[in-house]
Amino acid sequence: MKTKTIYLGVHNKVFGPFDEQELKALKLADYRWIYRSTEAARGWQPLDPMPTAAPQASATQEPKRALIYVAEHPAAVSGTLHEVRARGGWLESEESKIRLTVGAPVRLQLVAPEVRTLNSKIERIETSAHGVRYRLSWDPVQAP
Repeated sequence: MKTKTIYLGVHNKVFGPFDEQELKALKLADYRWIYRSTEAARGWQPLDPMPTAAPQASATQEPKRALIYVAEHPAAVSGTLHEVRARGGWLESEESKIRLTVGAPVRLQLVAPEVRTLNSKIERIETSAHGVRYRLSWDPVQAP
């Protein structure tokens, strides 16, 4: 019987071998490629396939209305999401009365264009005369 040996790769580096049980426990988001010895003829395969839809400039650049909820505060901070990426983005808010802290876990509720909630974390805070910017991070699987 042929053993199932799996290798993972990212940034032109190879990691492994892994077996199926180890693969289930790994954080696959840290890798980009997979090679299975049982499918050697296929070679390296992407872990996350290429998107099938073409990018639409208006959808990716349009700010999204959002609210941040923190367990210790009864009120939410509202603002718009900008520079959204797979692992994070900036929430810009004119509200500065609620003081949030770096490292705080928060619930991010998207209000528009779709209503959705995801767990997030405050990575950085910048203040200006116009308000506050919160650098948020999230799991790329949940990215807005």
